[in-house]
Amino acid sequence: MGAGEQETAAPGTAAISVEAIKANTAQLAAACAALKSEREARAANLEPKRPGEAELGRLDSSIKKNGAFIKKLRGLSADNRQQLLAEAAKLNLSKYVSEAVAALAEVALKGPDVPAAVDVAAALHARYPDFAAALGPAVAKVAVGGSKGAADDDRLAARRQRGA
Repeated sequence: MGAGEQETAAPGTAAISVEAIKANTAQLAAACAALKSEREARAANLEPKRPGEAELGRLDSSIKKNGAFIKKLRGLSADNRQQLLAEAAKLNLSKYVSEAVAALAEVALKGPDVPAAVDVAAALHARYPDFAAALGPAVAKVAVGGSKGAADDDRLAARRQRGA
């Protein structure tokens, strides 16, 4: 084509601009990257590499710090996701899994907070084998019951069990 000539589309087809193709290509690349990330996260959740007792023993298991973590977990939001993940990596919550489950189950999540809750739950599932088994019934109990009473009962039972 010479200067001043325009491309003409075949009858019945729309002319597609180069910018539109580039935008669609970028959108497709972003969707592929997100899908790859989701697949990796799913694979990690299906077969988590859990730390051994020796490694958990090196982490902080003080009542004060674990209690503070559980309290922060009840206020879970997208804003404090990174802080909670960092704290969870430093703490040994083995004795507090049921309390963490109850706290996570009672959080009133808004739309933007859901990915943060999923990330925190995935991190706890990857470290503690009994976390996932306890999370399903706790979420169901809070969803069906509509009250925090059931979760409070679970926390009290967990405290009694630890004390015994």
